[in-house]
Amino acid sequence: MKIWLQEDGYTLLETLVALVLLLIVLFPFTRIMTFLLSEPKSMEKIQVINLAEREMELTLLQRNYQEETRQEMIGRKSYLLKKVIENKDRLVKIRIEVLKSSTGKVIYSVMTVRMHEIP
Repeated sequence: MKIWLQEDGYTLLETLVALVLLLIVLFPFTRIMTFLLSEPKSMEKIQVINLAEREMELTLLQRNYQEETRQEMIGRKSYLLKKVIENKDRLVKIRIEVLKSSTGKVIYSVMTVRMHEIP
C-alpha cells in the first residue's frame, strides 16, 4: 500500500525567508519616502508641482487659451504663475511655469499641445 504525501503550501522557513526579503526591499523605500515627505524643500517642490498641474487642468477644462502671469502664495513664499500660449496652425501649445518671485527663476514647468476645435 502506497501513501502519497502532498506538499501543499509553504514551510515556515520559506515564509520567514520571504518576509526577510520583503523587509530588505521595503525598509530603504520607506526611509526614502519619509525623508522626502519630511524635508521642507521636498514639500515645497510638491506644492509647486501641484500648483502648476492644477493651473494646467483649469486651463484645459475652461479652454482659457490666454496668456497671463499672476502671483501665488504657498505658505509664506511667493511665486509667479505664468501661462504661455503659442498658436500654430490648428495646434495650441500651453506651458505653465512656476517662478520664484524673488529671482524670477523657473522652478517647475509643465507643457501640453492640443488641437483647436473646428467651429
